[in-house]
Amino acid sequence: MTEVTPRDQLMKILNEYFTEMVRIIFEHQGSIDKYIGDSIVAMFGSLIPLRNSARNAVSGAIQMMHQMPVLAERWQKRYDLPQTVEIGIGISTGEVYLGNVGSPERMEFTIIGNAVNIASRFCGLAEPGQILITRETLDCLGSETRVKQLTSKEVKGKKDKQEVFEIIY
Repeated sequence: MTEVTPRDQLMKILNEYFTEMVRIIFEHQGSIDKYIGDSIVAMFGSLIPLRNSARNAVSGAIQMMHQMPVLAERWQKRYDLPQTVEIGIGISTGEVYLGNVGSPERMEFTIIGNAVNIASRFCGLAEPGQILITRETLDCLGSETRVKQLTSKEVKGKKDKQEVFEIIY
């Protein structure tokens, strides 16, 4: 989109996208760590204690996927976009560390840890419309959650292949 969309329209689209997605994350008791380009790094259960942070994250992701066609249709009508806008989501469950990272000139409060890295890698693997989760996330979900096991994948920074599951929504 950045190649064909005027900058002012792109900024409006991104701001609308972030507004809707953050609303959904907050509805599921998630917190925002940061934005990276057009991506949102969210965490569940770190700042607000939750009974099942993985379930909250997956429920939020499903709602985000349902909201994307509504936004895409609005943008198609308003801005005459040449393509549909879709997202892919990666979710990992595990211990993370919260704290200030950076240099004395610029510090940023953020999350770090293996679960953060794997979620980022799964996000990169996700096709448009896919929600990919780890085995650890799957183990926290109830049997009512429909998933499909995909081929294990090598991800940057991990020596062993990672099990990958797709949420069916």
